[in-house]
Amino acid sequence: MRASGGTLRPLSQARPSDLLTSGYAVRFAPPKPLRASHTRKPLSEMPKPAFEEKGFINVFKFINMEMRKLDLIKEYKTYYTAKTTPEIVEIEEGKFLTIEGKGAPGSEEFQSKVSALYSLAYGIKMLMKKEGKDFTVAKLEGLWWVDSDKPWHEVPREEWRWKLLIRQPEFVTHEIVEKARQEVIKKKKIELVKEVKFEKMKEGKCVQILHIGPYSTEPESIAKMRKLMEEKNLVPNGLHHEIYLVMAYPRKVPDEKLKTILRQPVRGRE
Repeated sequence: MRASGGTLRPLSQARPSDLLTSGYAVRFAPPKPLRASHTRKPLSEMPKPAFEEKGFINVFKFINMEMRKLDLIKEYKTYYTAKTTPEIVEIEEGKFLTIEGKGAPGSEEFQSKVSALYSLAYGIKMLMKKEGKDFTVAKLEGLWWVDSDKPWHEVPREEWRWKLLIRQPEFVTHEIVEKARQEVIKKKKIELVKEVKFEKMKEGKCVQILHIGPYSTEPESIAKMRKLMEEKNLVPNGLHHEIYLVMAYPRKVPDEKLKTILRQPVRGRE
């Protein structure tokens, strides 16, 4: 084809202006039919890309699933956050798996009931994962009290009473809990899960602090909380509450790295 400036160019390199100024009607030959060897194969017969053969597709699927997993620590950020100085906060209602007991932390009863609580928590997680509602199992928590007029931390550990808790997502229901409970009993033979309850709890106004260090030094942090309560004319309105962000059980974590939220529901003094 002759370009507008008089230079000949192949049709494949022609510019739009060449087609407009050449004075010729350009005719294109119909495409030649494909040979049998060029016909498209079914997708199932086509070779897999190299990255799929190496398992990258499964990796991508795994990453996508992880991105969609509900992180309860982030979902309930206020609930799982505290400062190293005492503060007053408002705590919302939540759903929890709970189990009660008596005795020192680390005792046989304590460990067996922690195990039962986690077994049911992971059973619920597995059921929800199959329905596309995967989530991270939340941190262990504990409510503590004693059958005495003395503060709980002044009573022998063997006399401590406790209720262990693990928070659940809002979409978990009684029906889901019962279904998971039966699965755990059937597959793992853990009869103790029958003692686990599913209940709601709302603490409302609380004084809290982030305690960093061994459990034995918690009274020092509790003293700071009580000082703030006195300054604000507040009194206890519920059980002493601990959330174990970094705990010694079951892994052996150095005492100085333990992190525990200490929380006390309060109300105004009458």
